[in-house]
Amino acid sequence: MRACPSVLTAVEKLDASSDKTPQLRVVFSEDAAVSSFGIKLSKFAAKDAPTLSLSSSLVKSHHDGGKYIAICLDLDAPFPSFSFLGPIAHWIQTDLVAAENGGSEGGGGFTKLESGARPVVPYVGPGPPPPSAPHRYVFMLWEQPASVAGPDEVSKALSLPAEPGLTARIRWDQAAFEKRMGLAEPLAVNYFVADSE
Repeated sequence: MRACPSVLTAVEKLDASSDKTPQLRVVFSEDAAVSSFGIKLSKFAAKDAPTLSLSSSLVKSHHDGGKYIAICLDLDAPFPSFSFLGPIAHWIQTDLVAAENGGSEGGGGFTKLESGARPVVPYVGPGPPPPSAPHRYVFMLWEQPASVAGPDEVSKALSLPAEPGLTARIRWDQAAFEKRMGLAEPLAVNYFVADSE
């Protein structure tokens, strides 16, 4: 796997935490939500683009410059023991903001995020090849710096086509992405695992 220390550090912190309640909720459907770190989902349950919700205590309103940028990476392609293709970028979404209606969910503890912008990298669901062990799919969320414009400008800065194919996604250079976008430590992180079945 191409070195991506920020991602590995974030996952290690999650795994070492005694509190398994995430500050970032990843919801694929009513029956498929990443409600604690490292839960297992079927690749079919996670096939469609998720909705992200952030702990309400961390949310800034859109009027206060509260925009966010998110990424989803597969750290273990093609096999966790031999991940020479990883990480793979499964999704990059800019311009996420708190839902207009507040979008609170989960007893008011989380605020739904939404974006009217096209994804920089459209979501692709999990797809570990048989007979691979489960892969880790990591979601990271940052406050979007004011210098980060819309998806077209981000695509240009990353030299990505409007519809990035597999070759643009594999061996994703996360360190370069963070540097070009001016990102520091992520605001919130979560991950799930999925296998080839």
